Amino acid sequence: MAVHKKTDSGYVYLGIFQHKGKIGLLEKDKKQNTNFWISWSEDGTTFERDNRRVFFSFGLKNHKPDQCSNFRFSNSDKKTFVAYTRTIKNKDYRVVAEARNPYEWEVVSETPSLGYESVIVPDKINKNYVMYEGGSFVRCLVSKDLEGWNDNNTLLFTTRYGFFDRDSVTLIGTYVSTKGLILIYSSLEQDGKNYRPHIGAVLLDENDPYKILWRFHNPLWKSDIVFSKNTEYRILGMISSDDDVHVFFCTDNIMITVCLDVKDFSLKIPAQPSKLFIKHKKNPILSPHSAHHWESQGSLNPATIMDDKGHVHLLYRAIGSDGVSRIGYNFSKDGIHFDDRQSDPIFAMRNPRRKIKEPAKKYDPVMYPSGGSWGGCEDPRAVRIDGRVYVTFNAFDGWDFLRIAVISMAEKDFFKRNWKWSSPILISPEKEVHKNWVLFPEKIGGKFAILHSISPKIQIDYVKKIEDLDEGPQTIKSNFKQDATRAPSWDSWVRGVGPPPIRTKYGWLVLYHAMDHGDPNKYKLGAMLLDLKNPEKVIARSNQPLISPDKWYENDWKPGVVYACGALVRDGVLFVYYGGGDKHVCVATASIDEFLTDLIKHK
Repeated sequence: MAVHKKTDSGYVYLGIFQHKGKIGLLEKDKKQNTNFWISWSEDGTTFERDNRRVFFSFGLKNHKPDQCSNFRFSNSDKKTFVAYTRTIKNKDYRVVAEARNPYEWEVVSETPSLGYESVIVPDKINKNYVMYEGGSFVRCLVSKDLEGWNDNNTLLFTTRYGFFDRDSVTLIGTYVSTKGLILIYSSLEQDGKNYRPHIGAVLLDENDPYKILWRFHNPLWKSDIVFSKNTEYRILGMISSDDDVHVFFCTDNIMITVCLDVKDFSLKIPAQPSKLFIKHKKNPILSPHSAHHWESQGSLNPATIMDDKGHVHLLYRAIGSDGVSRIGYNFSKDGIHFDDRQSDPIFAMRNPRRKIKEPAKKYDPVMYPSGGSWGGCEDPRAVRIDGRVYVTFNAFDGWDFLRIAVISMAEKDFFKRNWKWSSPILISPEKEVHKNWVLFPEKIGGKFAILHSISPKIQIDYVKKIEDLDEGPQTIKSNFKQDATRAPSWDSWVRGVGPPPIRTKYGWLVLYHAMDHGDPNKYKLGAMLLDLKNPEKVIARSNQPLISPDKWYENDWKPGVVYACGALVRDGVLFVYYGGGDKHVCVATASIDEFLTDLIKHK
């Protein structure tokens, strides 16, 4: 990091750009505030002011310096662009201008905006100009002619709670690396009356500007200097070369230059998710409902049941304003459009410790909220066995009480929406913490098969009657711990099973959640195939994640989470239903035959 004091405090620094091997610093006169100027530098440290004025012209009119802010310059081999914000009568406009020369800029478009910074990708992608716009959610906009910009209602990413960029995201610029397009941004870590600047990055597919390949977990740079909140902080932009990227920002009296070694970027990129799974453009397909107190905070982690007509019944975890989780219901004819949301939960547990069922239509704002944390019935999984619908879920009543519960009802009642649930049966032992237990969707050897661990080995228990596990003659001894032999794979930290197993012609398809120690704090989804005759034997296992949390709706509340509880095969397509960011319901699809062939090939 290089720190330079301003040579002349009578000028305000606005932006930085490159021209014929030199670095140009756009400025304005602080006193008169009527003219733009340029100072030039050979090395980015010592600048000398040019006496020629700079004009940003829209027809016969010139934009005034006191109207303009957030300058971001972009250089290609043939053209130089700038995007900036122009404010007129308290209304903000996004301006795009192209350089005739460093002193004359022709405004190509001026469109209404929210006043945030915008960064233009210097070279076209798929014959389109691409721009990224900052704000609460970073968006991607495309244009064929630099005039009309379309965002396709796409929100890429936002701040991340618990990370270095939890407080703010301000876009700086883009750089094309050997791995893809890197969007570089600034973030301020707030601490009382002070802040500390950081620089982060997102890796995007250079052929698909909407697709995030990876978001850097750690900052590329962290300031050694702590600034007072009363100190102005302004991003000037960045310039790039083959070997490094220089980021410029300033405060009231200093300019700071940060050199990022782009050769290190590729060393941090983990295994990329499978290209076979497509996240639906309608995602999220279900979000919290503010008018329903019982699901106002979260609608997530859905179980699925498909009936004989191919219709999909969704049972999802609903988090209420009281901090309690219940089970909600929705219905879809095509598995994508769910438009039959119920006004009340279909199941809730008032007190998991005593297994007392709460009436489905009762909302109790003083229900015991798990000791200040979330509690109730969490993360349902559902199967059809012998004419009944069985739902497993986590019965949570504080971290000293987390057990696996099962409820069931006749299929005919379920499909008629007569919610005649059986009393909950607790199948995991007392005084032990277990999650992610699932039932196989059919009996094996005439018994219910319970998959309760996949690490360090597959563990399945068989029981003739589910009730035998509830204070009965049988107890499941589950030994879940990390399989050390998996490191340094993408799933070096296995968390547990996702949806119930799916029978295929190749074996039992089991989707599971895992994390990468090299890319921590991200729940990703993987897959394994178990032998049909001996399901404790693994036939194949994915060498890359199927789904990774790279969309805004997977980082909206708790960052970096995809958590699947439901999956089904419909008309040759594998539908995976998952929770995004512990807040939304989402779906991703893949051809089941293509996916299974690929899974076995790369086992």
